[in-house]
Amino acid sequence: MTGVPGTAGLPEPRTTDVVRDGVRLRVLEWGPDDGPAVVVLHGFTGHARQAQYVAPVLADRFRVVAPDQRGHGDSDRAPVYGTVPMTADLIAVLDARGIDRAAVVGHSLGGMVALTAVAEHPDRFTHLVLGDIGPEPAPAGVARIQASVAERHVFADLDDAVTAQAALSPTADPEALRHRVTHNLTPTADGQWTWKYDPALRDRTARFDNHPPNALWAFLAAVAVPALLLRGEVSDICTAETAAQMQAANPGLVVVTIPGAGHSIATDAPGAVATAVADFLA
Repeated sequence: MTGVPGTAGLPEPRTTDVVRDGVRLRVLEWGPDDGPAVVVLHGFTGHARQAQYVAPVLADRFRVVAPDQRGHGDSDRAPVYGTVPMTADLIAVLDARGIDRAAVVGHSLGGMVALTAVAEHPDRFTHLVLGDIGPEPAPAGVARIQASVAERHVFADLDDAVTAQAALSPTADPEALRHRVTHNLTPTADGQWTWKYDPALRDRTARFDNHPPNALWAFLAAVAVPALLLRGEVSDICTAETAAQMQAANPGLVVVTIPGAGHSIATDAPGAVATAVADFLA
């Protein structure tokens, strides 16, 4: 573990709602409105507050923009998910917030959205950071995530939820894990707690409109802006073999391995991730 960046001096984010195609998206922002923009996209079942560990090392000079992607956090649930509608959401957020160009940092599902957006809208982005994701996630890791999401989803209180998640996240930093869980819970009618994200994502009834893997590989090969892959050393989603294939597809891609981290790099090693992102954007 590398420790959690200090957030004591970080102000509460500015909040805005952006509506696209009837879906309301909650957007959090830190840093100067006139600074160069960095958009941070969370992963599957995550939320925008996870950007709070990157924001402290960026917000002195960057405008950090973190949307709750559709169906997650405090954004609306939606009839369809996937890289097609979620990339359109990202562009809508940029337009609504008056951002012509931005760096984009995306973890897991957010990384696939980021990759798609950079490839389809190259004039809107200056840098790309992929958080432990490639065009084809390893099947074993996908199966593990699906099994984890299908675990308990109702909890007596915050501590109960944190304990349950800790059992599924052996490489997690305890403070970062608690932060992720705290901002991902909503009360139930009977006084218990459950996850904020759309239950259809948990029970696998959600509809998806995704670009196929061959399109994502082509997108990666076409990326012309500076690009960084942050890979967890023990990740079962973005393996060392996948990282090597990604560099072969785009020789300009820089790969940094986060020691001791699994797939959830920002929860496992938030300090290392924040430093790597800041160094890359500098």
